[in-house]
Amino acid sequence: MSFAAIVGKDLRLEFRRPETLLAAFLLGLGVLLALRLALPADPRATGAAAIWLALFLSGTLVLLRGFAREHEDGTLDLLLLSRASRWGIFTAKAAAAFVSLGLLAAFVTAVGVAMYEIDLGLSGAGLAAALAVGLFALAVLGTYAGALSARARDRQALLPAVLVAIGLFTILLPCVSATLHAFFGETWGALADLRFPAATGLAVLALAAVTIDRVLEE
Repeated sequence: MSFAAIVGKDLRLEFRRPETLLAAFLLGLGVLLALRLALPADPRATGAAAIWLALFLSGTLVLLRGFAREHEDGTLDLLLLSRASRWGIFTAKAAAAFVSLGLLAAFVTAVGVAMYEIDLGLSGAGLAAALAVGLFALAVLGTYAGALSARARDRQALLPAVLVAIGLFTILLPCVSATLHAFFGETWGALADLRFPAATGLAVLALAAVTIDRVLEE
């Protein structure tokens, strides 16, 4: 099965069985509303935190369920029996995850900007960079954690949780800071903060390149 075929299959599954994606959208909206009511501080600071917390929590929900659902219904085993390489399967799933997260991010960001009355003004380039890099890192990390979660034995069950916890510090917090810089029109400050999520995404890609064959065979 080709890269494009796997990406297309994953996206079709998301829209045919949208319960997980819908739950992610509702979770994201709930986080935005809760923080809007609880934190009446500078709307740009609260908005940056709310947008990324909503994206991280709801995105993790989508990503961890992807491999698990296919493992449960046997689709993953069929993929592994196809001609596609394990690395090809992983990268295709990460690409599909990036597209799904992009749709989620468009919704969450639009609602967050409107809800917190943020003037994007000079924020466009910095915000676009923060979303692109942050979603890339989250898609790669979440896809790898999902693969581990679906195939792990009991002794390895904590590995996905550890990866998600790492993402809190290397993706979530730097992306909040980058987005805040963007909201203040400080594009270069936003780009500087994105070194950590970019490095995280590339490091997980490198780790997956070395270990994904073993992870998906277990």
